[in-house]
Amino acid sequence: MTTKTKSKVTHTYDFKDVDTVIGVIVSDGQKLQQKIHNLGVCIFKHWHDNPGDQAVQGVVVEKINSLVLASGYHKSAVGAWVQLMSPLKFSEETKAFYAHVDDKMMGKAFMSLRDKPFWECKKPAEVKSINLLDDLLKDIEKAKKRLSAPKDGVEDDIDGELLRAVVTAVEAAKARKEATAH
Repeated sequence: MTTKTKSKVTHTYDFKDVDTVIGVIVSDGQKLQQKIHNLGVCIFKHWHDNPGDQAVQGVVVEKINSLVLASGYHKSAVGAWVQLMSPLKFSEETKAFYAHVDDKMMGKAFMSLRDKPFWECKKPAEVKSINLLDDLLKDIEKAKKRLSAPKDGVEDDIDGELLRAVVTAVEAAKARKEATAH
């Protein structure tokens, strides 16, 4: 069954097919990872095969930036792979990779990049549980510390009245938690 909405099409599978479709997603995900890696290697190989050609270097940088942006969920890992395995540098100012004129992609560096896929350079982030009370306690301590020792050049926005109200609520929650733990 397919339902059309303003911005997307949602397909509902038969429940009996869910395990099969999950298997397809696993397979498709692995294929996508491999395709991204193969494409990155292809781009760097073009640079490797045309050493010293500044026009090629410029095209390679452009294509690698495009690949990173197109990598969706894998963007962070692909970016880490480029930073770790290639001579390209990342500019915080432009939020893109660049190369120095004398940078080259040569033999061992290329083989290392080819043989180490991006998903081995940076593992996906793990899902962590939230402990709201602990997180609030850390934030309260951080705010109190900043109030007593402000950082030069940093303009914090810490509402004292709000902080007192949060401290009161957190202390009450902490007391409830301790009472139920015993």
